[in-house]
Amino acid sequence: MPGDGKGKMDEWRIPLPQMTEPLMDETCLLCPVVVAGHEAVPHPADLEMYAPSMPPAVLDGAVVTYRSVGCGVWGTVLRCIGMPLEKIAMITNSGQVTHGHGHGHGHGHGHGRGQLAQAIKITFSQGTFAPYRVIGPASLLAWFLQYSSMSFVFQLADSALSLGLDTPRVVYGDAVYEPPPPPAPAPAPAPALMRAPALDVAATPHSSSGGSGVHSGGGSGGGSGVGSGGVDSSRSSSGGGHSFTHGHMAVSGALLLKAMKDVASAGVAGVIESAVSNRAEAQRFLDMERFAALEARLNWDVVSRAVGPGFIPNMIRNSVMAHSAFVLTPTLYKEYFPQDHKSSSSFFAFGLGVNMLIGNVIAVTQQALWGRALDFYARPHPTPHCGPHSMAMGMGMGVPPTFPTFSYRTVVTEAWREQGSAAFFTPTKLFTRVLMNAPAEGTLSWFYQTVLPLGEPTFLRGANSVYGAVHSVVQGEEGKARAQSQPISAAEGAGAG
Repeated sequence: MPGDGKGKMDEWRIPLPQMTEPLMDETCLLCPVVVAGHEAVPHPADLEMYAPSMPPAVLDGAVVTYRSVGCGVWGTVLRCIGMPLEKIAMITNSGQVTHGHGHGHGHGHGHGRGQLAQAIKITFSQGTFAPYRVIGPASLLAWFLQYSSMSFVFQLADSALSLGLDTPRVVYGDAVYEPPPPPAPAPAPAPALMRAPALDVAATPHSSSGGSGVHSGGGSGGGSGVGSGGVDSSRSSSGGGHSFTHGHMAVSGALLLKAMKDVASAGVAGVIESAVSNRAEAQRFLDMERFAALEARLNWDVVSRAVGPGFIPNMIRNSVMAHSAFVLTPTLYKEYFPQDHKSSSSFFAFGLGVNMLIGNVIAVTQQALWGRALDFYARPHPTPHCGPHSMAMGMGMGVPPTFPTFSYRTVVTEAWREQGSAAFFTPTKLFTRVLMNAPAEGTLSWFYQTVLPLGEPTFLRGANSVYGAVHSVVQGEEGKARAQSQPISAAEGAGAG
């Protein structure tokens, strides 16, 4: 009916998945809050042939566990080997090094000059193997949890948000090397819209004046008829234009929804990754003695102590890198890399390029903020009433140093005043950040998409055997329990009779 906006509102709605099955379903044991009836994680269909005894929910759980543990082991080994590079990068992206031989931030000369040499000297000041002495059990556990939890949480977040919002999941495995799907066809304009030019000519004032020769009938009646027809046609044309616009907006909205879902999935993974790794990173940065003294002085609550100082820039950095490894690299490679040149080696190089030129360019600024934040936390400041020598007095002459209240605003203001933009980004900072990060996270997408799928069949065969044995034992125990309960029930029935 005229004026009813229900039809127009329906055009704006994004279709959601239909609830055709009960919410609690065996196929979604990992994510019971999302729509049931779908696999919890994307995997090739032929994986089920390697684990025929496992229900879909158990199969999904085994696949997620395999991928998460694999990422954890990969990241731990590479980070442990590259610990000197990490230490150099941490020191370079902190306030322990200066830039440009004393140039102020307004000169722009010498940014990063000598920073790398200073960082290397500090890193190895106590011996060649000094960087490895800061690796403790907490660091090994944190590295494993960092990469395994990032993979685990990303898979579940991507699954839950994809099913809940009815958007495609991030590609995995061989799908990365397949040709991209053809672009969705543009919504076809309404027929009335295609006739609009001719009708507009007929609707000009000349046609409504009668006898203009536009119509063979001529006359005012014919002109009036043309005029009224023109008005009706313009309305139809307008409706076709709205449909055309709404169709384009629906496509754009779906793309935007998927992009938001991908960012949110990587963000959740970054938060969890930082929650399990930031404290250990701060411990490696400050060394164990200084970090223990800092924790004792801060006297934080349990949650703040667990996540450690500098959590916010650490979380932003890890979210950026998770998006780079799990979303941006496979998506760009599948969609835009020349199909004839797709291979494992090209994907390896492409992942390193995205990591170095996109992910780390953003992450290095947060790495620098994180390092300066820890410096600020641990650095004693002169007491106002003790004069310029109060720092030395506080360290060795009995006057306790003061530690001002921490704020990121103060850290950024102080760093910008001293070094300008070089406090957060220089080619040297980026170079050392890439040296530290690229071996582990730059290759993580390649390892996740190319190497891990190779071992999935073998792992699932073993998991299927274990599941079958355990399932047989459980069924045997349940059968014994039922057999023992039947005579008791029969005896109780006879007694009642």
